[in-house]
Amino acid sequence: MLMKTIVGITEELNFNQLSKLDSFVMLYNKILHKLYVDLFIKKLPIKELCPLYQAKYLISKRHFDSIRKTLEGKVSSILSLNKNYIIDTKDKIKSIEKDLSKQIKTYNSYKDKLKKENQLSLIETNLKFKVHNKIKYNRIRLDRLNSKLKDLEEIKNTGNVRLCFGSNKLFRQQFLINSSNNLTQFKSHEQWYKEFNYQRNKEFTLIGSKDKSAGNLNAQITYIKDNLFNLKLNINPHAEKITDKYINLKFKLDYEFNTLKQIINNNQIDDKEIRQPLTVTLIKQKTKHNKDKYVVSISFEKHLIKQTYTSKTKGCIGVDINQDHLAVVNLDNKGNLLNIYTFNYDLNGNKHQNNNSISLAVKELMKLSVELNKPIVIEQLDFIAKKKSLKASNSQYIKNKNKQLSSFAYSKIIELIKARAEDNFIEVREVNPAYTSMIGSIKYNNRSRIDVHHGAAICIGRKGLFNKITIIKVLDKETKKEVNKKVIKEYKEKRISSRNRQIKSLVLPERNGLSSVVYWKELKENMVKDKQHERESSSNVASKSTSLRQSNEPVMNASVGTKS
Repeated sequence: MLMKTIVGITEELNFNQLSKLDSFVMLYNKILHKLYVDLFIKKLPIKELCPLYQAKYLISKRHFDSIRKTLEGKVSSILSLNKNYIIDTKDKIKSIEKDLSKQIKTYNSYKDKLKKENQLSLIETNLKFKVHNKIKYNRIRLDRLNSKLKDLEEIKNTGNVRLCFGSNKLFRQQFLINSSNNLTQFKSHEQWYKEFNYQRNKEFTLIGSKDKSAGNLNAQITYIKDNLFNLKLNINPHAEKITDKYINLKFKLDYEFNTLKQIINNNQIDDKEIRQPLTVTLIKQKTKHNKDKYVVSISFEKHLIKQTYTSKTKGCIGVDINQDHLAVVNLDNKGNLLNIYTFNYDLNGNKHQNNNSISLAVKELMKLSVELNKPIVIEQLDFIAKKKSLKASNSQYIKNKNKQLSSFAYSKIIELIKARAEDNFIEVREVNPAYTSMIGSIKYNNRSRIDVHHGAAICIGRKGLFNKITIIKVLDKETKKEVNKKVIKEYKEKRISSRNRQIKSLVLPERNGLSSVVYWKELKENMVKDKQHERESSSNVASKSTSLRQSNEPVMNASVGTKS
């Protein structure tokens, strides 16, 4: 099953409806903020808190459970993402430390030169100051990342999650008011507080249950006609009059309204296996005319249908997900390349624009799969590994941070591919994307005259086509050391022989009974060492040529003078 969310827009609300909703939203979020402190900071038992909150705020147990589950969901998502944040932060620290060591070495070389010759050229002086500024900047970044890592490790060890309702980014904006660089849009603290309070109290969630009627007792949805639905909200459970207890809102759906209609019909049946819970979230938004409106978000469990119309006997479609496009290849049943495609998307806009752009690219992918009647092969969801591969393949990675593929966007693309494929009865296969970019660049780029990303897509497609499951062999430490030494020795011998022949070609090591992951890992390490050696040799040659040129400069000038 898959959690799916559909969004509808409410019709224009009158003043009475808006005031009731606003008061309920404020009460809901007040309880949410207070419960977070009591439950996760003070660590008070839930059995004591439930009757206390019911008596104090005049809410039902169902409302309390919705607030509690919303909080628990926020905390659990932060804890699950915390592991990725730790790995990402450690990688950044390593990268900065590496750059810092190089910069310090360069700076010290300039200092030594100054001591020996007591003078530096104008260019060298400017370079020295640039390196000095880079060192200073990287040290500041390193301190910040180390403090961030300390906080993340503390969250991991203790389980104490820090939540800022209204977002940390907006909270920090108050300290930038009246700054000289105009780093914030707010002109006064009152203006900032108004926006911060609005963001803290703009939405509420009522969690559903399949045991209850209509899938949610607090938010009951009924069908009216076409794509129009009615939402009956329980906003005052202890009211004596029915008119004060409920509020009715009409909203429209642009898509998936038939699905919601079917769920509503199923929830009227007494069979619990057919019933589905409907979780309703209402979000307050500003219109163009600065008026308030509410957006209805409905989440439900969608059962995946295993029936598919595609067949891998005809081949498959390999997909490599990148920062701004989907690299897609069409393979036959033997894994040979037939065609390549590129479906672009833009992730530099807001959330809504990004989602639309991704949807259009995925739509083109589904259209291609239906036309060819072939299954889709994608990479498994591993954002950390994907980010590393993108960093390695993109030289402008650090400079173009705004184009960086976030974990949210990456997971969104994969989820959308799965959901749209299920709607179109297309089989989706997931494979391990380890070393696909490197394998593609070595085996397919020059041969097929394609880029790295389409080469990786070929590897992904072939893995899914031939059911290649990587099994890492468990070896003893001594055996593993012997095997690694043998692989490296053979590679070095062949590399030296090829270098002596002055042939620029990559010599692959023999497999020696190793699994494919170990094989490509050893190859990658050797390639890095080889590139490093080439850089060192080229730098030595360049330094020798510059020294010879400097020594010959006066003679050349003299000869030119005689000619004139």
